Amino acid sequence: MKKLLLCAFGLLTACASASQPTDAPLFAQPTVTLWQLPSATPSPTRPARLPTETPQPTLPPLPTATPIAYVIQKGDTLIGIAVEHNISLEALEAANPGIDPGNLQIGGTVLIPPPGGEAAPNQINAPTPLPVAIGSFNCHPTPVGSLICLGEFTNSTQDSIANLSARVTLLNPDDSFGDSLTAYAPLDLIPPGAAVPLGVVFPNGVGRAAVAEPLTADSGAGLADLYTMLTVSEVVSAETTAGLNLKGTIINPASTPVNRIAIVGSVYNSAGAVIDYRRITLTEPLAPEANVSFEMIFPGVGSAARWAVIAQGRTR
Repeated sequence: MKKLLLCAFGLLTACASASQPTDAPLFAQPTVTLWQLPSATPSPTRPARLPTETPQPTLPPLPTATPIAYVIQKGDTLIGIAVEHNISLEALEAANPGIDPGNLQIGGTVLIPPPGGEAAPNQINAPTPLPVAIGSFNCHPTPVGSLICLGEFTNSTQDSIANLSARVTLLNPDDSFGDSLTAYAPLDLIPPGAAVPLGVVFPNGVGRAAVAEPLTADSGAGLADLYTMLTVSEVVSAETTAGLNLKGTIINPASTPVNRIAIVGSVYNSAGAVIDYRRITLTEPLAPEANVSFEMIFPGVGSAARWAVIAQGRTR
């Protein structure tokens, strides 16, 4: 049995290198199990989800542009892609905010701005995403003055979704629009029926909520043989001085070994809103029918109404 502990909040890009596993949901029916905590009460400092009947304002449309969507191939590097398309590395990074040059994911999409263009991220449109919806985000301040906004995406389509990202825009106290950031799904591939948390951290922000719209949402139909959903079992929770602690076991039900194992845990308040989430990765391969233990801590979360854990491995 192997154990890994992660005690820090992290917002991750949607891709990972071969040396550091990525997150990505399965094609098979995902194993998502919710456990009710025995004496759960929502954290008093966490805001409840906005009422579903509250009308959401319409975000201003993204400016039009004509970028090229390049699909990352084996052996690609960010600087190599920039040279191949006769653009500067800075322009390529500006067109793809949050991209990690060391974690380019084969099959992922990189936006290529026009040659010689130094367009800012909000001047470039991604290819039209699949017609998916992303709910509102709840926000709360941190002790260091930043603002965390958390939400959740549920794949209600009949197909797996890859490369999911969303533009998250703050709602100011007067209901006007504030700053925007990009949230990336903690799993590369989201199978039908699976739910994944989304989050962004505004360094300076004021507000209790944010609205979101998809920036990228590609069909994952051609990636089924690359990912396997893993079984999550024997999960127990405990309230500790460090925060809510979840421990459990991951089992590989596939007939082939998996690696780059991503485990995503979410905790919710009584209104059903995400109040925190964690993603951990296991670097060691997991043989067929083998299992491995995991542990994650949610700092600052004293209790939760419910929680969920989902795990996924990559077959190659």
